[in-house]
Amino acid sequence: MRYVPKSLKGLVPMLLNRLMLAQTPTSVPPMGHLFTSSTASSARAAFGHPLVEDIVKFDFKYESTLCNNGHLACFVCCIKLKKRCSFCKLPIGDVRCRAMEKVIKAGLVSCSNAMYGCKESTAYGNKLLSHERVCVFAPCSCPVKDCNYIGSYKDLNSHFRGAHKRSPGYIFGLELRRSIIFCLEQDVSDQMIIFQEEKEGDVIVVESFTGSEGVYVTVSHIAPTVPGVRKFSSSLARIQEHSTLRLGLRVKNIQKWRKLEEQPEDDFLLIPSYMLSGVHIKMEISIGNEDAYVHV
Repeated sequence: MRYVPKSLKGLVPMLLNRLMLAQTPTSVPPMGHLFTSSTASSARAAFGHPLVEDIVKFDFKYESTLCNNGHLACFVCCIKLKKRCSFCKLPIGDVRCRAMEKVIKAGLVSCSNAMYGCKESTAYGNKLLSHERVCVFAPCSCPVKDCNYIGSYKDLNSHFRGAHKRSPGYIFGLELRRSIIFCLEQDVSDQMIIFQEEKEGDVIVVESFTGSEGVYVTVSHIAPTVPGVRKFSSSLARIQEHSTLRLGLRVKNIQKWRKLEEQPEDDFLLIPSYMLSGVHIKMEISIGNEDAYVHV
């Protein structure tokens, strides 16, 4: 499901008028609406052109083609349609419609993260894609079980602070560069502990996974990996009465927490089996800025 920006308002009728196409839109939803595959199909039925459906779904590729009756289809759709116009069945795919391509390229459109607060508008195509790769409003999901909240990085931090209270053994407060002792349960194969940084509200997730060689522990930050978003490192330790296993590592930014179902590939602390005595696994964590603990 993609957001159709307000800047596209009137674009489809304008294109059709320029190309003197006969069909009149009758069932296209208001611009700014969330379009589904069914509403996109309705638009196609109303206009009679695969290209219009592509614009509505925000999937338009620059190269567009005409059949002998003037119906439009993008290059990708021509392949899917086996070079037969879906409206009149005449051959399509050999004649470019450069007027349509120029109009679409010139249009300003909103970022797909507009619903999460992004105000950026840019030219359709590569420039838009380049912006979205570094957009700080990319959606992030709340890691708390059964919470379906999705929002921008900063909105998620505010949501978490307001909606989820501290819970012993599950949700902790956290100050940068200050150590916190917590416990993982040895008889729980996969466990998640959540920390929230006290000042800015960043949400940090510690997760464990029990494998054949021991327990793997990872640390993640719920945030997009884009410029302008905080990055952290951590000092993570397994503490025993007469020994400590400690590792410094960079904290990965992730937009959505997913349960560990297999051994992680990198950025983890492996607690070997011989250090797993008793019911509880006593741990210590300290979170700092990006390079604070990477050489611990």
